[in-house]
Amino acid sequence: MRLPEPIDEKAGQRAAATWAVVLLVVLGLLSAVVNARWLAASDSRLLTIAQTPATSPLDVVMVVTSLLGSVEVTSGVMAALVAATLLQRRRLSIDVLAPVAFLLVATVIEVAGKLIIHQPSPPAVLMRGPRVGVGLSTQYSFPSGHMVRATFVYGLVALRLVRRFRSVWWLWLCVLLVWTIGLSRVYLANHWPTDVAGGILLGGAALGLSLAFAARASLGEGIGT
Repeated sequence: MRLPEPIDEKAGQRAAATWAVVLLVVLGLLSAVVNARWLAASDSRLLTIAQTPATSPLDVVMVVTSLLGSVEVTSGVMAALVAATLLQRRRLSIDVLAPVAFLLVATVIEVAGKLIIHQPSPPAVLMRGPRVGVGLSTQYSFPSGHMVRATFVYGLVALRLVRRFRSVWWLWLCVLLVWTIGLSRVYLANHWPTDVAGGILLGGAALGLSLAFAARASLGEGIGT
């Protein structure tokens, strides 16, 4: 599926900012509902459904899938994106690091959420597979940091590929990847479904703000030209 001609840059930035605001509003509403524990029962049911086909081989697949949202992997992908932009520009500019700054701000908000939103992590007895990679141990679990990073970083990758190849299929592949990582987090009982949803909303909002205020750096100026 090919894209139409590029839209005006300013219009694109306004659209990105609007989406970011919408996602932040939805995140705020979801945070309030989660903190009130109104979705605890549905979270439990959905986690049970996610674990219904559980097997040892599937555990391995889900652990590997979950690693795609880890600090180690997403940091490596983010570093590669920054390096690609620097190679295209052939000069160092502070705005190249703007997307990194937005991701760091989203991470700070994520950690704050885990401190103030009273959603206990899933019971340890439900957890499947080994815990691998660097992780932050907190009493509460909302929102999912894996999903914040996956949504932001793989969203940037997809947008750059869309810009280069002029095909929206990259966006659909990104959506599939992010939701698969989200499923793995629930299957492994590392997070509740609402944690995953909160992480996607926060990561999406950060991505929108990065596009709104640092569009050239976010999309990789010079890539595909």
